[in-house]
Amino acid sequence: MFKISLGWIYSKNADAMKQQNIHIFLWSLLTIILCESLSEMSLAQIDRQDLTLLPIDELMKIKVITVSRVPEQYAEAIAAIRVLPGETLKRAGTSCIPEALRLVQGVEVARFDANKWAISSRGFNHIFSNKQLVLMDGRSLYTPIWSGVFWDAQDTYLEDIDRIEVIRGSSGSMWGANAVNGIVNILTKDASETEGLVFNAGTGSELKLRIGFRYGDQITDNWYYRIYGKYQQWDNQVLSDGSNAHDTWGQGMGGIRLDGHPDPTTHISFQMLGYKSSGWHRMKIAFPNPPYIRTTDSNYKTSGLTVLGLLNKQTSDVSHYQLQIYYDYLTRRDPILIQGWYRAFDLDYQHQWGTCDWNELLWGMGYRYMSDHIVETFALAVIPERRVYPLYSAFIQDQMHLFSNRLRLIIGSKFEQNEFSGFEYQPNFRVMWDIKQHHHIWGAVARAVRTPSRADLDTRFPLEIVPGEEVTPAWTGKKIIVAATGSKKFKSEILHAYDLGYRYYSNENYFIDVAGFYYQYDQLRSYEFGAPRLETIMGQQYPMLPYMQYNDEYGTVYGIELGMDCELNDDWRFHGAYSQLKMDLKVHPPSTYPGSEGHEGETPERQYTFFTTWDISKRQDVSVIFRYVDAVPGLKIDSYFVTDLNYRVRINDHVELNLVAQNLGYPHHAEFREGPIPFISSEVKQSVFTNLIWRY
Repeated sequence: MFKISLGWIYSKNADAMKQQNIHIFLWSLLTIILCESLSEMSLAQIDRQDLTLLPIDELMKIKVITVSRVPEQYAEAIAAIRVLPGETLKRAGTSCIPEALRLVQGVEVARFDANKWAISSRGFNHIFSNKQLVLMDGRSLYTPIWSGVFWDAQDTYLEDIDRIEVIRGSSGSMWGANAVNGIVNILTKDASETEGLVFNAGTGSELKLRIGFRYGDQITDNWYYRIYGKYQQWDNQVLSDGSNAHDTWGQGMGGIRLDGHPDPTTHISFQMLGYKSSGWHRMKIAFPNPPYIRTTDSNYKTSGLTVLGLLNKQTSDVSHYQLQIYYDYLTRRDPILIQGWYRAFDLDYQHQWGTCDWNELLWGMGYRYMSDHIVETFALAVIPERRVYPLYSAFIQDQMHLFSNRLRLIIGSKFEQNEFSGFEYQPNFRVMWDIKQHHHIWGAVARAVRTPSRADLDTRFPLEIVPGEEVTPAWTGKKIIVAATGSKKFKSEILHAYDLGYRYYSNENYFIDVAGFYYQYDQLRSYEFGAPRLETIMGQQYPMLPYMQYNDEYGTVYGIELGMDCELNDDWRFHGAYSQLKMDLKVHPPSTYPGSEGHEGETPERQYTFFTTWDISKRQDVSVIFRYVDAVPGLKIDSYFVTDLNYRVRINDHVELNLVAQNLGYPHHAEFREGPIPFISSEVKQSVFTNLIWRY
């Protein structure tokens, strides 16, 4: 007999407290009843591999591709890397990709509201983190309009995720501009690994509805397919006083994947994905008429389509090439802020060639055609409304294996020609020394750039309305709009990165990963007031004081990251992650931009995570995650320590039940606040939900 009980929750808002405790009581009672029923059932034959995390020695042998764009063992990758296998995501009770990234040292994941996240590596976090590249099966999720990722639009069926590879540190030499502070690469399973039917359904206090399915089958001896779909609906979060934040969010998606292996040397893959999401957010918007600053609720809608094709071909024992083509189309409709579309066509080719036993050459080239159309509103204008901006790229990398493969050197560079900043180069040098079996020391030196986006060059965003005489006597008696604007003179942000790491794993039960870094930034984005001028907004002229973007900020960021995995016994696994970061940013004179102090105060200095899993029996396991994040004084956020729980039980060969509780410790807590953007942030509530999975 196995029972679960959860503590009662206190909140100053009596109605909210009553509603939340009713939810928790009902779902806890349902789980207790089900577990009581299950205790009377006989245990069927269970596939232990489907329940068990990979042993550490097998985890170290996983082939990763994000560091050097070719498969190499996790333990031998020359970078600060963390791999999250799909089974780890299930054990953690993950409901979306951002939640999974909380398990990685050096990555800051902060929920802004019910439908937005701020995710970054090694500082400079924002809901549009412009130095973090995100990939899914090789296609970029980075939006060049805003230099970031729309996390509310990007997702996949979690059962189909093979692994997530997370690189902390510069990888621009292989993946191009904007892979400055790190890469998140989400890789889904080959269709040959997903035969059969999977259906899941769940509900809870915050994740109101979660439903999805996947069906896969074999077409011929060498061809497989799967189709999948999912929908989830999140409830509103709360403001600091416990009131409704009006930020509910719903998302649906569906797709198909086809994989073929015509012969042992060839792999062909085709994917098509469509998605649609809708949510609410609350904003503070400047208007030309009283009241000049208004708090407004807005309902936005996002939809998109992605088509991807991939060809991998082994032409000989020493030669391999890959050709990838994809098309992305995204629309976003917000009646107050963002209305428009973005599309991209991408062609990427790479060729790996072993020139001799100890040397491998990798080279490639790419072309990306991007265009967009953003409709002007008073709250936001992107001028011109339509723009086309192609990107041409090439890279070359040489990898050498020396001294009986105990010393490896990688030298390479990426070259790009873009519409906004012209020619960019990003060289990279990496070295790893195997000091003895399973002990690796590695280091890297690199130059990376964050290229300008449409937001840096072409935007106009009103911040406030002030009396005209505060700007110039000529405008006495008038109201003037203070607006953040782009600048045609904005240049790429530059990073010179220095990384050093140590990695060790035993054949038995533990793994240690240590990484330190020292980063020098220059030409970071800053703002300065320009000369007052008349501006035409929605067909009318207004006096405006531009707050223009420049490149006057510079400085250093340095820190250390620790990760450890330990198998205490066959049934008990432990993972610990710790990171500490310091920022020292300044501005070049005569700039008076105060943002450098803001950046230093907008990133937590310390974070740690403890994640433990325990197999209670052959059909039950429990996982516990403890998360601590330092205070963020620049955003007026207190430190917080929360706990997540996931209990799983296998009812029989086909049915699995999960009970997940998240953010236990506070009725609600803040993780991120609004900055120079109009959105009003909310606070994250503790929650509980159940999820039933049926596999056949």
